Amino acid sequence: MKRLAIIGGGITGLSAAWYACREFTRLGINASCTLFEASDRLGGKIVTERTGGFVIEGGPDSFLAEKPAALELCRELGLQDEILPSNEQYRRVYILRRGRLVPFPEGFRLTIPTRWMPLLATPLLSPFGKLRMAAEVFIPPRKDPEDESLASFIRRRFGNECLERIAGPLLGGIFVSDPERLSMQATFPRLLEMERTYGSLIRAARAASAKRPQNGPLADRVNRAHRALFHSLRNGIAGIVEALERHIEAGVIRRTQVHRVIPSGRSLRVETEAGEAFLADAAILAIPANRAAEIVRESANGLAEKLERIRFVSSAVVTLAYRADAIPAARPLDGFGVLVPDAEGRAILAITWSSTKFANRAPPGAALMRVFLGGPRHEGLAWQSEEDLVQIARTEVASILGIRASPLFHRLHRWIEANPQYDVGHSTLVKAIESEGRSLTGLFFAGSSYHGVGIPDCIESAKRAVLGVLQYWRDQSDESSG
Repeated sequence: MKRLAIIGGGITGLSAAWYACREFTRLGINASCTLFEASDRLGGKIVTERTGGFVIEGGPDSFLAEKPAALELCRELGLQDEILPSNEQYRRVYILRRGRLVPFPEGFRLTIPTRWMPLLATPLLSPFGKLRMAAEVFIPPRKDPEDESLASFIRRRFGNECLERIAGPLLGGIFVSDPERLSMQATFPRLLEMERTYGSLIRAARAASAKRPQNGPLADRVNRAHRALFHSLRNGIAGIVEALERHIEAGVIRRTQVHRVIPSGRSLRVETEAGEAFLADAAILAIPANRAAEIVRESANGLAEKLERIRFVSSAVVTLAYRADAIPAARPLDGFGVLVPDAEGRAILAITWSSTKFANRAPPGAALMRVFLGGPRHEGLAWQSEEDLVQIARTEVASILGIRASPLFHRLHRWIEANPQYDVGHSTLVKAIESEGRSLTGLFFAGSSYHGVGIPDCIESAKRAVLGVLQYWRDQSDESSG
């Protein structure tokens, strides 16, 4: 019997266990799967609390609709009736500009203007900044195939104002990263492809719009598919974790810290902090790269050094609940939230209006929001006391939204060194890590450290790792029979 060890019980490890057991059954492989989790709970950064009619998310609150892996997994788990689309009636996002909330311009795809009037009308940019963005159609494509930072790419194509006031808070914020270091190849390869193919992102976006059907049944289906930007579950995103716990056929060992993984003949020896040892024919490390480095250091120091080159930064999320009548009538929570550019000099990164973004997040007569702090330029905030962080969040909410009432309650979730940084050169580094790991007697890596930080990315990386294990075993079988 083949034995697969999965280290880490977050969404990646749980998904890997689900897909591995399913494939073992489908292919008739005599194999077992054991998942090791250091804590007493599964789910990793997915944390949902349900109390008094509120649904509070401590980590991710949703997944992108355009990436299919999470939706597919939900359907496989029988959760299709629980899928909750974001509230498209209030899809707008605001950006803070000189203390005022300015709507993100209509007709923009990420940072690409597809209509001239919203670009000309937005107060986010100066007249020169608007002219510089419009001039993107005349900027020649970059010929150098080497990776570049998000900041370099946006400055080159749209100018510095676009970077500071739109692209930085929006695109950099997705990865909780410094745009000056964030890799384009690893994070937004589609924008690079648009530049290579069309020579201009504006021309590429217009070409895509022209290809999309405008009328008829097909157009209706396409428009519906693009309507909801995000999805969650009715009772919170942890519903995926709970369903995986119910359905996976793998053995799950909690409260067990894996100390190291070392080759043992044609197998791997998985050793725990308690001194126990397990033999496996392959292992998937579904844990952050910095933790994976500690586990492989003794047997593969060079691999550990590569894993350590993936940096992490810390952040914190303060959730605040308010009575609905505490929200000023002049500043309704009529959108998904507000992004805060660094140029504003604020202590926070963003505010998400949870009870507007999704139904079912607060009871009638109440509102729920999340305030994000920390990140690459304010990382020290993540270590401050709970009292200080809540006070900072309340002060910023009062200043930006005019909410001065005391919250009904608050929750604090800290994510210390939990946000992987996809620095320039990240894709090349990950290829080297994966290649070296596979050669080390069947060691595979999965999770947000490598190919994307969202829930669908983690699920897809779990699938990729399981397929890698199966191919590795086939190769071993071919070598033995040969």
